Formats: sequence, structure tokens, C-alpha cells
Amino acid sequence: MRVSMLRYRNFFLCRKTSQKKATGVHFFCIRYPYDALNRITGAASTGNSFTGRYDLSNVTYDKNGNILALTRGGHLDTNATSFGVMDDLRYFYDAGNKLTSVDDKAQNTQGFKDGNTSGDDYSYDVNGNMISDKNKGITNITYNHLNLPKTVSINANDYITYVYDAAGVKQAKYVIRNGGIGPGNITATKYAGNYIYENNVLQFFSTSEGYVKYNQSSQKFEYVYQMKDHLGNVRLSYTDTDASGDISQDEIIQENHYMPFGLKMRGFNNVVNSNGNSVAEKRMFGGKEYNEELGLNWYDITARNYDPALGRWMNVDPQSEKFYDQSPFNYALNNPVFFIDPDGEAPFWFGDPVKNPKIRSTKGSGRKGGMFGMTRKNIKGQKKFHNGVDILAPVGTPIQSIKGGTVYSKGTHKKLGNFVIIKTVLNNGSTLFTAYAHLDKPTSLKSGAKVKEGSIVGKAGKTGNAKDVSKSEEHVHIYTKVSTNGKYKTAKFVNPLQFFSTKFDSNGNPIIPKPTPLPEISPGTVQPVSPGNQLCAGCERKKREEQIRRYNNDPARLFDNDYIRPNKNEN
Repeated sequence: MRVSMLRYRNFFLCRKTSQKKATGVHFFCIRYPYDALNRITGAASTGNSFTGRYDLSNVTYDKNGNILALTRGGHLDTNATSFGVMDDLRYFYDAGNKLTSVDDKAQNTQGFKDGNTSGDDYSYDVNGNMISDKNKGITNITYNHLNLPKTVSINANDYITYVYDAAGVKQAKYVIRNGGIGPGNITATKYAGNYIYENNVLQFFSTSEGYVKYNQSSQKFEYVYQMKDHLGNVRLSYTDTDASGDISQDEIIQENHYMPFGLKMRGFNNVVNSNGNSVAEKRMFGGKEYNEELGLNWYDITARNYDPALGRWMNVDPQSEKFYDQSPFNYALNNPVFFIDPDGEAPFWFGDPVKNPKIRSTKGSGRKGGMFGMTRKNIKGQKKFHNGVDILAPVGTPIQSIKGGTVYSKGTHKKLGNFVIIKTVLNNGSTLFTAYAHLDKPTSLKSGAKVKEGSIVGKAGKTGNAKDVSKSEEHVHIYTKVSTNGKYKTAKFVNPLQFFSTKFDSNGNPIIPKPTPLPEISPGTVQPVSPGNQLCAGCERKKREEQIRRYNNDPARLFDNDYIRPNKNEN
């Protein structure tokens, strides 16, 4: 499957996807318009028989970013044989941004299911967590001290119980049907890190390429590979059962495509193959587990639960104080094609190695200075050049590529420990080399392999010079070099922070942007604002490229002999 994206100045995003099948290659394009505050306002699908099939329209917001209305096109029956207006929703709120009811004028059973037509649909506890949903028959939800659900009661005899450790990491889920009376009415799922069990039988464990399932018949482990898009959504699962290296149609396990806010598109390439694992294949949107038991139909996104039919969280925002200009219940700043919220705490755009990056030390004292430049001292007290930045990351933290590209070099180094270098060709024609060091173990990425922005390149460790750092100072070391001729040897060290999504001040402190002032508009309408108030991702990229050019022309760049030499085949 191939996915390509084009971003235009008028905030349209076009996405093309092709999937090679026995019947040929299928193409479709979805255009995403945005308002002046970068909130998605629709989606228009085109291409062959897909034109108009999965459209999203009439999306409006209130001043706090709560969705007021949306019209969604899609499948109208279970088998996706007919298409039309799936949902025509109107949202109603109280004064605290809490959703009280939703009216679906389409009255279709697919998509959002309007199971209650009188009075309020939802109620909440004093913290703002939803405790009842009349549309889904949820009569009560209890929460623990971390605002995570403990028990979800549905109708009279059905309920779901969750078990967590002291840090809030889910350990088990018990689905009870008919009060648990009779065989098959209790399903126990246990989460032992990456190893997932159902009714005490190992189902799968995750890998960087997908997952491994255990075949009970052959008593062997089998690999399943997955392709994900830029948001971490699982798009394709496949296996290579005959070990031929070529993937045939019957080795495709499942293919997924998503509407804005996360509902699955149905009606084309609906592949479900028994070669996969049904428990593992529930991890779809954002790579998170879809809880469809007892009609819940929401995603467990670690810190909160998310309803893709509504495009809203159902739990209180654990970091609402950091986003005081936004409703604490909206998802991904109402821009789900651009932002991702991997754990329910804060949305971000790929471009940072870790979420909410912080520099190890901004004071530059001794050997612990984490800033770029002449920020360190040697044993004689003389200033020493630090070629990169040290970003705090506890051991085991997944490290993401800040730029897409290919694996240029990898290995183990005396001072850097386990490392990987990604090579990226920038828009101005120069070449960027980004190194990630002190990884816990050698990367599984192959030399020359393509790496997407946001892809996991390894996990933070304590290797090389970082082997003796304290727990509070565990970090990943990142350095960047820019070359005008594509050669690593002649490349110059530049400040890596310029390539991060998060911006830092001159002292190395993250800059927390002030909320964008909202224009005075009537509820339910969207009014354009002046270009100066628009949030422009393209403008940020231009600023970064200008910074690269400035560093390229800076004669003060130094070459550090402690760092990796170019490949042998490079002149």
C-alpha cells in the first residue's frame, strides 16, 4: 500500500492511497478543508466509485472547540452494500463543555447510534468523567483515583471490569455477560507488557514490525507485519506463510482505512483473514485497542477513552491546564489528520524524538550540559564543544525519528553506545544526518531502510558514556549534521533543536505557545481571520530551512573526532 500526502496553502490536504490487488490498483483521494484556526471542517472523497462515498461536511464548532454539528457519509448497512448519509449529528453541551446529548437526524444504525430520543444522553461525575450513556445502554461507570474506569455497567447483567497497577497501567480486563452465568460468558484479557493473554492463552506479543501470534495447532510462533500511516494508524496487516518473500493476496490479513476522527471506512478492500489474530487486529486507530465488547465501541487510549463516532473523549483531560484555550474533551485539537494523541494526555505533531521533550541540563556545568555548543567543560575546566543535545528519556522510552529518510549508519560506539543515523534530503537540496545515541540495544532497522517521520528508531538506554548516569538524568543524545554535497565527512554540526516540533528559547527551555485568540463569532459558525492569525505548518518548515542555511554559512562549526566517521564507500 502506498500513501502520499500533499499539503496546500489553503489548508487542504490530499491523500492518495493505492492497494495492489488481484483485480488491479485502486486509487482514491480525500481532500480535507480547514477553517482559519486549523480545525477540520470536512472531507471530500474522489476517485472511481469512491466519489462522494465517504464525505464529511457541515462541521462547525463553538468558541471552545466543541463540535456543534457534522454530517458524515458512509455505509448504511452491515455489509456495506449501500452508501449515503450515515450520520447527521447535532451536539448539545452544558456550561462546562460536557456533552449532554446528541441528535442524529439521519437515524441510521451505522456510525453513531442514537439509542435515546428523550432527555439528556450523558451524565458525569464531579471530575467531569462520563458515568452514563443512554445511547449505548451504559447505566453506570465507576473510576479510580486516576480517573480511569474501574467498572462499566451495561443494562442489567452485563459489565466490564478493569484492573490497573499503581501507575495506572492496565493489567486486565474482564467482560461479564449475563452475570457471568454459563460457559463462555466471562472473557478475561490480561496485559503483561507486550504479551497479551485471553482466558489464560497467549494471543500475541508486539514487535516493532507488527506482532507475533502463537499458533495453537502447530505450536509455533508466526510473524504478522503491519504498515502504519503518519499517525500510527494500522493500515495493513500481512504475513508470509510460505516464506517466499513475496506477499500474495491470501496473505493479506486485514486492511483498514479511516474517516476523520477514526471511524473505519467500509465497502472496499474489506480483508479479514484467519491467518491473523482477532485480539491483535483490534488495535487499529492510533495503534490502540478498540473496545467493541457489549457495544462500547470506543478506543482505550491509555489515559482516556475515545469515541470515534463523536470525535470526543469520554474522560477528564489529565493535562487540561496546559490547553486552557481548548475544550478538555476535543480530540487532537479538532485536527485528527495532522495531530495525534498517543496516550490521551496531549496532542502533538511528529517532529519530536519524545513527547514533551526536555533538555537534560540547560546550565552547562561540567560534563552534564545538555545544550548544543560550547556548553561543557573538560577535566581541566576548559570549555568543550557539545555537538548535540541530550533529551531526557527514561530507559525504555521509544525514540521517534524527527525526520523521515533512510538508515545511513548504525552500530555500537565506545562513547555513543548503540546508535543509528538517519539520512534526510531537505527541501533546499542539502542533506541532514540525524544521530540517535545511547539506545538500549542495537536498532533492528536495516541499513538503507526507509524511515518515516515519527517512526520508532529504538528505545532509550544507558550505553556508551551514559552507562553511569543517574535515573533522573537518563537521556537520548541527538546530534545533527548538514551537508551541501551529501557527504557525511564534510557535513557540519548544527543545533538539532531547530528540527524539533517543540520550540525552545535561547536557554533551552520549551516555549509554551500562548492560545490563539478566537474571533468574535456567533455560536455554530466559522469566520475567517486575518492571515497573520493563521497557524501555518508550512511557515514553520520554511523557518527551519532558513536556520539550516544560516548554520551552513557559519564558519564556527566544529568537527568532533569522538563522533562517527563516514561510511567507507563515501569519498
